[in-house]
Amino acid sequence: MACFGFLVSHVGIFCLLALAQKDGWTCGSDGYWYQNGVKSEYSNCNTNKDDENKDDSKQGKGDAGCSVTTDPGMPATVDRTCILHSSGSEGRCWWTYVPQGVKTASDGRRVPLLVDMHGGGGCASHQYLSSGFKELSDLEAANAGGGFVLVWPQGSGRLWASHGTKNVPSENSKSLPTWNDIDFLEKLVAFMVKSSTEKQIIDPERIYVSGFSLGCMMSHRFSMERSKIVAAFGCHGGELSFYPTNEAEMDADKSAYAIQAMPVYLTIGDNDKNWFPGAQRSWQAWKYWNNCTSNSNKSVSASSAFQEHVASSCTNYTPTLETVMLVIQGGPHAPDPLATKQTWSFLSRYKRSGVLQELPAAPSETFPSPPATNAARLVLSVGPVVWASLALLATKQWA
Repeated sequence: MACFGFLVSHVGIFCLLALAQKDGWTCGSDGYWYQNGVKSEYSNCNTNKDDENKDDSKQGKGDAGCSVTTDPGMPATVDRTCILHSSGSEGRCWWTYVPQGVKTASDGRRVPLLVDMHGGGGCASHQYLSSGFKELSDLEAANAGGGFVLVWPQGSGRLWASHGTKNVPSENSKSLPTWNDIDFLEKLVAFMVKSSTEKQIIDPERIYVSGFSLGCMMSHRFSMERSKIVAAFGCHGGELSFYPTNEAEMDADKSAYAIQAMPVYLTIGDNDKNWFPGAQRSWQAWKYWNNCTSNSNKSVSASSAFQEHVASSCTNYTPTLETVMLVIQGGPHAPDPLATKQTWSFLSRYKRSGVLQELPAAPSETFPSPPATNAARLVLSVGPVVWASLALLATKQWA
């Protein structure tokens, strides 16, 4: 399945109304997005802006711009790291957060690293504000040995190349990014574990990835292609780009990418019409790769709207391996910090040994400031306050 039009199902869909003509995307009278005149599978482009954001006038004027190296919506107190990378002449950047409770701990703790990726068309700061992982890390850091280091990377062109290294069908070539985000994310992890100022407190056996929408899709793909360095992954509102549709394809993918047993926790609303079917099929693929043979359903005490679909009796693993999909009854395509809490409770159980040996050398070149040419790359984006409000709304609605 082609997965470039992630922006159109993004909570910030209305930002495309300003960008569509520049990127070759136009909104048809039938409600579907067209790229260079060709109808795509992505709909809802004619969603009314006022309906999407009735309180826009109360949430501040002026959108934050972001590029591969800049994000004015990110607080200055959150450190930025930039590396030179083939995916852009300016390089690529991410922002790192260490909870105060971890910084001041005197117990010698080593904590997990979690990579949290924004949705299509978004900025790193949107995920910082809306996913709920920052608040969770602060809470966890108050416990003995607790907390985790967070990084929010910025996608190139505010997108993720979630097809990974897969050679995609030629008919999709015009609608997919061409850069290698698998390599970028692998180098990010290598830098954080081997070279960063946080390397002494990061446990390389506990590397987790997550994200929303297109960031979720990138989480799927990175965990699939680099399963030897990911301890577990869980993400919200997305699917595995180009998920296999039969056992022969799943076997071929498992062989091609040497997929290891992977603890998986997927969360999605059943009213997320664009991505719910794909999320279900992606869950089926991970069940197969994990050799799970039993299924069960259970309600979750965190919310009456939460229903877990648990695939168990999987590959022998310690602790017990599960492949889980949390369905939010009536849930839309929106960030959900309450689901994030469930995700973290699952991820934090798992480790992956031998990660240091699997990682490449850490990038040696970094630069402290973005080049002056970044100004030309600033584009419209959903204001960070909007994202924070959406996150709060989701929490209240499904709590």
